[in-house]
Amino acid sequence: MTRKRADVVVKLQGWDSDHAKSVAQASLSALKQLILSDKKLPGKKSLYIRLGCRGDWPNIKPPGWDPSNEAESIS
Repeated sequence: MTRKRADVVVKLQGWDSDHAKSVAQASLSALKQLILSDKKLPGKKSLYIRLGCRGDWPNIKPPGWDPSNEAESIS
């Protein structure tokens, strides 16, 4: 079985269907606002994943970028 990792995890203590519904609605609303704030965000995230999630989010570097080399050049 393939496990996918989520960028966001919402944990509820206990279960109350009304509370869970309001949390789900608020979460979806927040995600919608995030996507609407930057129309290119889904494409950027897709590119980031295709490049191997190298630690450069949200300032995606060109292919071949290596974060270990970046740390050495910082003074």
